Amino acid sequence: MKAISELREQDFSEVFRNEPKREQSKECVIETDMEILIPDEYVTNITERLNLYKELDSIEEDTVLEQFRNRLLTASVLSPADR
Repeated sequence: MKAISELREQDFSEVFRNEPKREQSKECVIETDMEILIPDEYVTNITERLNLYKELDSIEEDTVLEQFRNRLLTASVLSPADR
């Protein structure tokens, strides 16, 4: 989306001169059948957290889900009691 905005502002500014500037949304909604949350404190990088949500959404097998879970827990800064 950023690239499109840059093209509109730089290379095609004449074409879009009469259109108001659009603000880019900083929110993203991913719908799932389950309630899931990766805390900000756990993965501070927003892009990485979004990639994890996308990866989680694409999982279709229990064994792959368990591998994903184990990978997150291995990298986790949470104490075992908080898991």
